[in-house]
Amino acid sequence: MFENRSFDHLLGHLKLKNPNVDGLTGTETNPYNPFDPNSPTVQVNFNAGPIDPNAGHSVESTTIQVFGGLNMTHLNSTPMNGFVADAEMNSKGWGPLVMSMFNDKTLPVLSTLAEEFGVFDHWHASIPGPTEVNRAYLYSATSNGYATNNLEELSLGFPQKTVFQQFDDVGKDWGVFFEFFPTSLFHETTPRTTREFPFPARL
Repeated sequence: MFENRSFDHLLGHLKLKNPNVDGLTGTETNPYNPFDPNSPTVQVNFNAGPIDPNAGHSVESTTIQVFGGLNMTHLNSTPMNGFVADAEMNSKGWGPLVMSMFNDKTLPVLSTLAEEFGVFDHWHASIPGPTEVNRAYLYSATSNGYATNNLEELSLGFPQKTVFQQFDDVGKDWGVFFEFFPTSLFHETTPRTTREFPFPARL
C-alpha cells in the first residue's frame, strides 16, 4: 500500500524511460482555480522532497482533486484538475509542491524494483479516502460502509470476516508483524494472541 502516495508521485517518472508506462511526460499542469479558464497553472516537476507535502486524502480532498470541486461529481469524466486547489486550501503555498514527483535518483530502490520486475500503473484506492478504511479492504474486501477514520467506530472494530479467519478456516498459519499498533486489530474478529519476538512484534 502506497500510504497516501499516488503512482504518479512515486513512479510516474518511469514513463520518461519507458513510454509503455502510464505515467507522466512532465508537461501536465493543474490550475490554482479549476473554475477559472484563465487561472495560473502549476506544471509537474520531478524534484519532490523526501516527505511533504502529502496531498489531502479525505473523501472531500480526493473529490476536489479528481473532479475540481465537491459539487462536480456529476461529471462524466474526471478532469484531475483540483490537486493544486486542494493543496492550497489545506496549506497556503503547497500548490506548487504537490505537483512535485520523485525520480529514479531520489527514489532509486523502488524505481529499480519497478523496472526490473513489475508494477501496476493503474492501482486505485478502494475508497477515495483515508488510511484505515482502505486497510479494511486489504484485510476483508470491505470497510463495512465506513469512509472516514472515526476513532470511536474503529475502536469498536469492524465486524466482517477477515483474510486471517479464512486462513484459519483452511488450516493455514499466518502472522501480522508490526512495530506500532497493528491496524488489523481494528477488526473485532482478528485473534488477539501475541507472541514476543525481538523485532518486530508478531500478532
